Amino acid sequence: MVVDRIEHTDILAFCIGLVKSHPMTGISDGLQRPGPVPARPPLRARFRLVPTPLAGPASVGDAVYDQILEALQQGRLQPGERLHDGEFAAQLGVSRTPVREALLRLRELGVVEFAPARYTRVAIIDETQTRHAVAAWVTVYAAIAALAASSGVPASTLSAMADAHARFAAAREPFDIQALAAANADFYDRPTKHCDNPMLVRCADRVVHVVRLGLLQLPGPLNPDPLHAAQAALLDALAAADPRAARQAIYRIAAIPLTPETRQHEP
Repeated sequence: MVVDRIEHTDILAFCIGLVKSHPMTGISDGLQRPGPVPARPPLRARFRLVPTPLAGPASVGDAVYDQILEALQQGRLQPGERLHDGEFAAQLGVSRTPVREALLRLRELGVVEFAPARYTRVAIIDETQTRHAVAAWVTVYAAIAALAASSGVPASTLSAMADAHARFAAAREPFDIQALAAANADFYDRPTKHCDNPMLVRCADRVVHVVRLGLLQLPGPLNPDPLHAAQAALLDALAAADPRAARQAIYRIAAIPLTPETRQHEP
């Protein structure tokens, strides 16, 4: 089973585009190319919520939920960072109630944690939790890819995936972690639009946020070349409407090894 084959969590998390921007704190994102230790980045601005016009049936709580989740994905909020509902409410000019409701939803998602009378903070996810989340994502996403292949992926989607694939290739040299991760996220998001099982898509969307956050605490650099090959395999499988090949394209991600050389850093 694919779950049994998942041993290289840092590879998997990067491959599915789990970090869309480079973290701006001292916490390692596990995806930097080996090399000299860079200078400490400048201090980032404290995260703030921004009042936005609500569209359709969206509520204030929905807006808070979306903004915090986006900040997590972009690395603007880090594991362990405190979240203050009173400050957020003041920034939006609303009561604390919708803010607390959003934070409760994020706790259910697994990316926020509470300690009564002590703190509300971005969840600290250890390597075991991240490995479990990655195993769940690969298992679910393999099914999504197979269903998308069975349903038929339109030429417009294949073209968009090919563009993301090309952007990923272009970001390998010089190595651009932000561009690589963004291209991966775009690439693997496309097939979910053509999966006729919304429950599978919902499961994948739920677990991927935990993996993204857990990745911020995983060490280990990465060679993007095998990931580029895995993308190509999925693109070929979808173009051929081959569900089995689509599954195998996702399973091969779990088999990509990390060589000892890729884990060594220069002095």
